[in-house]
Amino acid sequence: MPDSTTEEAFLRSWDEVQKFYRNLLTNPGWEPIAPILDLIAALRAKGFDRRLRAGQATWQLVLSRSREHGLRPGQPSVTLLPDRTTGKLFVNAFLDEESQSYFELGHIGVSPGLIAVLLELCERSVD
Repeated sequence: MPDSTTEEAFLRSWDEVQKFYRNLLTNPGWEPIAPILDLIAALRAKGFDRRLRAGQATWQLVLSRSREHGLRPGQPSVTLLPDRTTGKLFVNAFLDEESQSYFELGHIGVSPGLIAVLLELCERSVD
């Protein structure tokens, strides 16, 4: 588990990501990705906000075990890309050079596969 300072930073990062998506959704054309807020709330309810840092790149949600904002090359992460055209969620998990996966969900929401890769990410060291 992260230490209390890291956990506090992780929690704040999720607050900031929620704020980002709330602001993004006030713009026309972004309504199809509104379920991202429910996804974030569901992941927080499962405690991932205490174990992972949340960030965003464009409109992608990026989850990691990074102490610092931003990722270094090769740093483990799971990127969630909500598609505003199809309503799908594209998941790109990079855990290390030997453990990478990419899959898509037919909806923007939680799935067993998503939970599995996030639990794997939680097993990585905080760095």
